[in-house]
Amino acid sequence: MAREEKYRELAEKLVGLLGGRENISYFTHCVTRLRVNVSDKELVRDEEIRGLKGVLGTQWSGEQYQVIIGQDVDDAYQLVCAQNGLGEKAKQEQDEAETKKKIGIAAVLDGIAGCVSPVVIALIGGGMIKVVLLLLVQLGLLTEKAGTYVTLSFVADAPFYFLPVLVGAAAAKKFGANIYLGMTLGAALLSPTFVDLVNATGSGGSIFGLPISGQSYSSNVFAMILTMWVAAKLEKWIAKHSPAFLRSVLEPLGTLFIMTPIMLVVLAPLGAIIGTYLAAGIKALYDATGFLGLAVLTGVVPIFVLTGMHMAFPAIAVQNFSSLGYDPLICIASMIPNFNQGAACLAVALKTKDKDFKTESTTAAVATIVAGVSEPALFGVTLKYRTPLYAVMAGSAIGGAIAGIFQCCSYAFPGSFALFGFITMLGDKGWSNIVYMIIAVLVGMAVTFVLTMFLYKPEEVKNYAE
Repeated sequence: MAREEKYRELAEKLVGLLGGRENISYFTHCVTRLRVNVSDKELVRDEEIRGLKGVLGTQWSGEQYQVIIGQDVDDAYQLVCAQNGLGEKAKQEQDEAETKKKIGIAAVLDGIAGCVSPVVIALIGGGMIKVVLLLLVQLGLLTEKAGTYVTLSFVADAPFYFLPVLVGAAAAKKFGANIYLGMTLGAALLSPTFVDLVNATGSGGSIFGLPISGQSYSSNVFAMILTMWVAAKLEKWIAKHSPAFLRSVLEPLGTLFIMTPIMLVVLAPLGAIIGTYLAAGIKALYDATGFLGLAVLTGVVPIFVLTGMHMAFPAIAVQNFSSLGYDPLICIASMIPNFNQGAACLAVALKTKDKDFKTESTTAAVATIVAGVSEPALFGVTLKYRTPLYAVMAGSAIGGAIAGIFQCCSYAFPGSFALFGFITMLGDKGWSNIVYMIIAVLVGMAVTFVLTMFLYKPEEVKNYAE
């Protein structure tokens, strides 16, 4: 009830400030932000949206408008949908001119994020169950042969193994296709018949005389992203050119019949190649640059969060977990800056004389350190007054360097890049991996705190805010 009250004004006014329901072509949310595509950007009243209760900030990421809410974003989203009858308005009925205008790196990153972000919650659930099981084994409370372990283990593996099905649904929603056709195409890649054929012969058979590559697509993200990008266009074309009385038959029949050879012969193998070489390339880059590469990435992560480009990170992390069995880069580089955002906010709270701002900064620090929600700290404190952000980036680079020197890595996708994220680093390296990561985090926080105390000038806050 308290949350409904908190976002009531947002639910009542947001759609109107976005130019009305007819101006919204896409409306969804990720972990902390409402994500909106509009037909006419000029109708968006940004300043008024920023002033709504519960809004932490706003920004444009390419052609997408993002309203930063924080960890309660789903509550806000549901209220906005219920108040305005938006429902799952996620099919993006945009004209060809706008589609062409969006082609570019921003569109690619937005597409990947839209296809993977909804699936992350399942990966977090599965990953955290794995970590809990490993912890129970380490403590001697469970054995790997116990029935409970075996059962929970295959449940934990399910979202990773059936990732093509989950991504197929999310990608279908993102690109405007039928989600059940997306799930069907994803399931086809994991069909027992297909899997047995590949395992027995090393080949996927053939279709219409065309050879099918013998690949394993479990845990692959990019195969279904490519497939559903094409399938959505095909489905719309079939729907447009089918007689009304045959559309309900021709649309699913034509989409599956045509997409099956395209997916199995071309798109899925291409997606597998992208995933494999991406993970191998990241590993090679990591091996070549060592701690310096991780230091640079960790230092600029706040900028990625600022632009929304960090939403493409989960796809890379998942590919690392699939190909390497661990992630030495994305999770580490995402976690350290969160703690440093908290350290900067604590320094600001200690130094500022404004009681309201002191409370705001302290609350933001707790949110990012405990829950891993960095937007209140980033948009409400560090970015707003600049110098704390510089301190965060410097502290993050140093923390990243230390983590790189000790070769810290994560063995599961964490529920949040905060306190509880440390447990995901329990794996083959034992407890030492967690200890080294804690050292990296604490050193980064110390550097950030000291630099913020030195750089941040309370008397200059007014000038920076303006």
